[in-house]
Amino acid sequence: MNQNPIQTKTSVSRRSSACLITSALALIAAGHSVSGAALSGSMSESFDYGAGTQVPNASTLNGGTGWNLNGDGGANAAGANWGAANNGGAPEWRTVTSPGLTYNTIGYVNGGGNKLTLDASGNNVNQNVGRNFGGQTIDSGTTYFSLLMAKNIDSLRTINFAFFNGTTERFAVGQIGAAAGNSGGNIALLMNNQNPAGLIQNATSPVAMGVDVTHLLIGRIDWNPDGFETVSLWVDPANVTSEGAAGAAYLSTSGFELTALTGIRPFVGNLGGGFPAVSADFDEIRLGTTWAAVVPEPATGTLLGLGALALAFRRKNVR
Repeated sequence: MNQNPIQTKTSVSRRSSACLITSALALIAAGHSVSGAALSGSMSESFDYGAGTQVPNASTLNGGTGWNLNGDGGANAAGANWGAANNGGAPEWRTVTSPGLTYNTIGYVNGGGNKLTLDASGNNVNQNVGRNFGGQTIDSGTTYFSLLMAKNIDSLRTINFAFFNGTTERFAVGQIGAAAGNSGGNIALLMNNQNPAGLIQNATSPVAMGVDVTHLLIGRIDWNPDGFETVSLWVDPANVTSEGAAGAAYLSTSGFELTALTGIRPFVGNLGGGFPAVSADFDEIRLGTTWAAVVPEPATGTLLGLGALALAFRRKNVR
């Protein structure tokens, strides 16, 4: 039996419209997980550059491991160099200095290399320099991070390590000191750059930044496709052999939407909020999808150290 062509066309059109509506509803339900993904592989930066090296905007400093789409030992992405985004200040106040930071606790393996020093006291200008994740956009799964941080000047002004989505700051860890609100020299979280609304502090056992005190910060981001993310922070755990051994988190919040993360940015503030300009060091930046990825086991650290020694010996022989 022959079908009415007008009826057939109408039926197809209705089916197409239904499919489009279903697809649109699915995209809305999926939220920010539609186009993003969990962190692929892992990333690390030990600032293995020569002491005295300046860090300009769009620098050629592209060391460390995993700053690419796969988070592996392949070449770092061209756009993952330090200074590619979210910069402020001047290169002469953003330098690599020696020696690198170290931290002693059960289960933590120190890396090699030097450290990044940002100094806002030299010219009274905010100093910050960013780095992208080699093209990765992270907005699902679980993301861990760790770093070492130390303050060099006795000031309550802001010193933090921030995570960005493009040019938008999503959250930061460190000492917060501004006119809008401050953490009193203690380590805190600042969510979505909302101060004081996003200032998360430990009211019972705060840890002071101190001066010339190296701190180990370990964080965990649990992404939520249907609502706010959970960000947890450990500060100076006595045992880091596992997440369980580290004990309860120093801070944790589930009250903010992060959307996605594409890069990092260390920061120190100039004279502001009634606080003097400050200087700080950053080192041993690590990102991964497990606790062990950002707090390598001692055996792994030993192997990495032996590998570095072997490479140095080989280079010496080649010369």
